[in-house]
Amino acid sequence: MDACLFILPIEEDEEGKWPLLVAEVAQLGTAELHERRIAAVMGVDKEEAERIRASYDPLDPVAAVPKGTWGRGAVRQAWIRGSREMMRSVRGFIGSFVDKAKRGRDTQSPALGPGGMLPLVLMGGGSRAEFYEMAVDQEDENLRRHLIRHGGLDRVEVPIPREINGVPASHGHRLVVAVGLTLPSLDLPEYLDPDDVPDVRSQVSERRRRYFPDKDQV
Repeated sequence: MDACLFILPIEEDEEGKWPLLVAEVAQLGTAELHERRIAAVMGVDKEEAERIRASYDPLDPVAAVPKGTWGRGAVRQAWIRGSREMMRSVRGFIGSFVDKAKRGRDTQSPALGPGGMLPLVLMGGGSRAEFYEMAVDQEDENLRRHLIRHGGLDRVEVPIPREINGVPASHGHRLVVAVGLTLPSLDLPEYLDPDDVPDVRSQVSERRRRYFPDKDQV
């Protein structure tokens, strides 16, 4: 699961590059989700865990991520525990990502302040899988609660590129990232690495900068 937070310029600058504030990668994709569920079930039923492993190949580019829960009784409870653990990890990744920008990278961003919303684009992989949709929705509620009067995450829908129109709609979103990386015709923008982008600080107001005499001078 890889993510970046960037400032979208209102007008293209001289270099035509987008400044990235934060960019991180964590092992939290669909393959990791599948392995965590298998590991949880393995503790109560090894045979059932192997059936789960064989039921879905997360590296298949058109495989649909399993919905709902697997099995009954102890197996079902183990599956749920594995999913909850993964949910905490994914939500923590999203939350810490936004928090890093709010506390250090762009402290006065209107998108992170009262009345603001943070536009969110989900692309490729399991971006439309039920599990990740739920993770984003839950973290959206969390941001609304903890960022004062904040509007949360503003989900931006991304259409499937015309280059893969022949792929069924239910599978095409998994190929979006691959298409973006392999087809220069999409004309992706250049970007500046986070290390090359200074923290965006608030401007010191004229009133605060103004010189005032102290009591001795008066």
